[in-house]
Amino acid sequence: MWPKRTAGFAGWPGFTPTPRSRGSCASWRSAIRPTGARSSRPSASWSGKPFLRSELSEPDMHDYNLDAENARLIRELGTRSGMAVPLMARGRTLGAISMGRTDPMRPFGPSDLALMEELAHRAAMAIDNAHLYQEAQEGIRVREEFLGVAAHELKTPITSMNIVLQSVLRRRNERPSAERLMQALESAERQVQRLMRLVDDVLDVSRLHAGRLELHLERVDLLAVVGEVVERFIETAARTGSRVDMRAEGPVEGMWDRSRLDQVVANLLGNALKFGEGRPIEISLSRGEGTAELVVEDHGIGIPPERLLHIFERFERAVPTRHYGGFGLGLYIVRSLTEAMGGTVRVDSTPGLGSRFTVVLPCQPLKEAAGESQA
Repeated sequence: MWPKRTAGFAGWPGFTPTPRSRGSCASWRSAIRPTGARSSRPSASWSGKPFLRSELSEPDMHDYNLDAENARLIRELGTRSGMAVPLMARGRTLGAISMGRTDPMRPFGPSDLALMEELAHRAAMAIDNAHLYQEAQEGIRVREEFLGVAAHELKTPITSMNIVLQSVLRRRNERPSAERLMQALESAERQVQRLMRLVDDVLDVSRLHAGRLELHLERVDLLAVVGEVVERFIETAARTGSRVDMRAEGPVEGMWDRSRLDQVVANLLGNALKFGEGRPIEISLSRGEGTAELVVEDHGIGIPPERLLHIFERFERAVPTRHYGGFGLGLYIVRSLTEAMGGTVRVDSTPGLGSRFTVVLPCQPLKEAAGESQA
């Protein structure tokens, strides 16, 4: 409770009052003035400077309230003086603490403002520390979850290779046929490739996070890159039962990093094959005005609406890990590489009907991408 005949305001200016009684005590929750509000006089939280009025004037009532109703309530409370101090931590403004007083014989002065500044300093530190603790806890949770998934994902291909090798070793005295031996080697090679992709994903995320990604721009035909990726995924498509159809009017050339562009296409196609439930997958290419558009569409399980906003984040999965493998890095890498080349990626999806990923790339490099390519 505020002291008798003192009204406390949370978030001056622009507060929403909830008076407990008129002429004595009241408290408000903060409602910070939005950009473009009518007052030209900055608030404590907006300007980062303390505010003190030993005697509130009518212009103060007008300028430091969001609307006439707030000003009317303050007048009815008989507020005579007020002050507000920003909550500052590590150079950032977190909010403001504000207070009003109704006693005309005891207006707020410099000593009251100094006390409020000390209180605001301690409160800001407490709030900032709470935020840091929350971020640290979230970081630990994500790390532990990632390590658990990584251990499972890395162990799966190793276990498969071990089974194949043990099978060959058990039959070493039987002199297995060349065909059987080749099947075993091909199986082991697929698992090695899977391991390499998982490790490459982790390394790429590390480079992206550290800002060390380098682009090597050259003239590339997107149609040729897509064709190479589709050819690599022929066996995977056959195992999943999905047919991959390509549609393009002709070559689509631009200045891009070939290997990174290959990675974008491969991640999108791999994602479509994983979640396509054996249904056809369509890939289309088109050329716009100074841009190239790549669309990869499946007709599988789709993405829940509540996950669409997060689908391109690190370690994000729209489905349970136990049903579908992966680190949850593929689409994050797609977005990061696309943006590094100056493009955009978006997704449209309906649960049960599939997903449509659209990548738009500038055919000529942006200055930022060109600079990175020379790094």
